Amino acid sequence: MRLSGALVAAISSSSRSFTSLRMNALTSNVPLVHTSAFALVPADEVWEPIQSLRSKYRDAGLFRWPPHVNLIYPFVLPKNYGVMSDTLSTLSVDSFEVTFTSSDVGVFGGEDRGVLWLRPESNGKIESLQDEIVKALKLPNQKPKRPFVPHLTISHFASRQEAEDARDEILSGSSPFQPITFQCDRLAMLQRNGDSGQFFCNREFLLDGGDAREMPYHYPNMPTEEFDWLPRVRGALNTRRKRNKKKRRSNNQNNNNGPPT
Repeated sequence: MRLSGALVAAISSSSRSFTSLRMNALTSNVPLVHTSAFALVPADEVWEPIQSLRSKYRDAGLFRWPPHVNLIYPFVLPKNYGVMSDTLSTLSVDSFEVTFTSSDVGVFGGEDRGVLWLRPESNGKIESLQDEIVKALKLPNQKPKRPFVPHLTISHFASRQEAEDARDEILSGSSPFQPITFQCDRLAMLQRNGDSGQFFCNREFLLDGGDAREMPYHYPNMPTEEFDWLPRVRGALNTRRKRNKKKRRSNNQNNNNGPPT
C-alpha cells in the first residue's frame, strides 16, 4: 500500500516532534558537573602568546585548562555528550574569525578578587552562537544572572587592583601585545577525569567548514607536568573562593533577616 504524500509528511512531522520532545526531556533533567565544559578553544597554532601570559601571571588553571572561552560551564556528564550533539545537529553555523587585541584586555572583580581576561572580538558571533546553544539544549539552571560576556581568563588575583596592575603592565610593556587571530570552525565538549585531571576534547561540534579530528583529542600544547608554583597558587585561589563564598552567604543571611525592630 502506497501512502499519500500528505500522510508521509504528517508522519515525518510527528516523528520529528516526538524526537524533539524526547531530546528536551533528556536535556532538561541531566546533572551538570564541574569536570565538564562546552567551550570555544583557540586554534592550536595561536596558543603560544596566550599561554605565555597565563604563565607569567601565574594562572591557577594553567595545567588543567586549555585556553578557552566557556559557553556553558558546568556542563553535562560525558555519557550525555551524544544527546547534546544530536540536539545541536539542527544548528547550521558558518565558521567565523576571532581576534584578540590590546583593547580587549579586561578586568573584573572587587576588593577581594580580580580576574584578568581577554575578550574575543567576533562581531557578535560568539554571543549569538552561545544564545542559540543555550536555547537548543534547554539545560537546567541556564537562566543567566547577568548578560553573557565571552572571555578568556588569563589569571586570577587577590583583588581587582592587582589585576588592573597586570593589565597596565601588559599594555605599557616593552613588548606590545600583538593581535591574535584565528578561524573558529569547531567547539569542544571538554572533559577531565577527576578534580586534578587535565581537560581534553571528548567530542567536537563542528561549524560549517570544520574538518573532524580523531577523538578524544588531547591538546598538544598543554603542559606535560605541573610547574612548581602551581599547587601554591591554586591553593591560595581555593582559599579565597571559600572565604568569599562564606562572606556572601553571611551577607545573604543578614539581608534576609530584615531591618532591626
